[in-house]
Amino acid sequence: MHKNGMPLKSFFFFLAFFWLPVFAWGHTDVSTAQAKVMIDSNNDLIVIDVREPGEYCGVNGHIPGALNYPWNSGVLQAHFGELPVDADILVVCGSGTRSNYAADFLDSQWYSHVYDMTGGMNAWTYERVRCFDTDVDGSNDDLDNCPAIANVAQEDADDDERGDACDNCPNNYNRHQIDCDTDGTGDVCDADTVDQDGDGVDDGEGAGHGCDNCPATSNNDQSDFYPPAGNGCGDACECEGNFDNDLDVDGTDASTFKMDFGRSKIVSPCTNALPCDGDIECDTDVDGTNASQFKMDFGRSTIVNPCPICATEPWCVYP
Repeated sequence: MHKNGMPLKSFFFFLAFFWLPVFAWGHTDVSTAQAKVMIDSNNDLIVIDVREPGEYCGVNGHIPGALNYPWNSGVLQAHFGELPVDADILVVCGSGTRSNYAADFLDSQWYSHVYDMTGGMNAWTYERVRCFDTDVDGSNDDLDNCPAIANVAQEDADDDERGDACDNCPNNYNRHQIDCDTDGTGDVCDADTVDQDGDGVDDGEGAGHGCDNCPATSNNDQSDFYPPAGNGCGDACECEGNFDNDLDVDGTDASTFKMDFGRSKIVSPCTNALPCDGDIECDTDVDGTNASQFKMDFGRSTIVNPCPICATEPWCVYP
């Protein structure tokens, strides 16, 4: 028992609690490969390059989109408050030494999601860019939300990462900038756009319009990868088992599928000369995976969830 009545355990807890800002949480070390995955998969990740401007803009370049907060000249220490305290932050330098110091510093300032890329840019084998400013507005092209048109303040009213100066609908989020009638006004704010599924892509009823490949099914990414790829019918609504190109997936389509079912990469593989209608993945075989995908559409009829009319040839194109 402490002489003033406070148990020693409580006293040490008290000390530990009030010294926490010194030790903080501790950052996480990641390899360059792990850092690349983070960059590709996390749109909210903030990459901080703590090298000096000459290194950041020099021949070795920097990671596209990385912000320059030099460590040695004290820029990070003076301006770290510009960074959201709850953000995922990846810290990068030349070899990994300065980034470790910077990560420790951010730890001490209660930044709880800090990652230090070990090896630095010396170990980075992926894309890198130098400091080019095409429109001479003070922002590097890789950080400029409108790189071809000067916009010093980088205004982005709808927060779609497209600067107002080159956004075809600056007050409405439209990251893909879809403009079916090419009139310079994005579909999401074009007065004569018809969009029954509300995905921001014009259905085509308006005069001179038409580019939603699934007008009754929301699919703002307009994915059209499943076979036959690029046929103008989006994956979200196309019947991949509609081999006879009518409005249903019925027994006739099932018979067509069964004719090729069992063909494999070794036994009678699917080729351009001898294609397989049921090779939905276009991987040269018709197996259980394709059967499962076929069953997903089987039963669609002219009345219940009819299939869109889509081009079916060629089904797959093999190397």
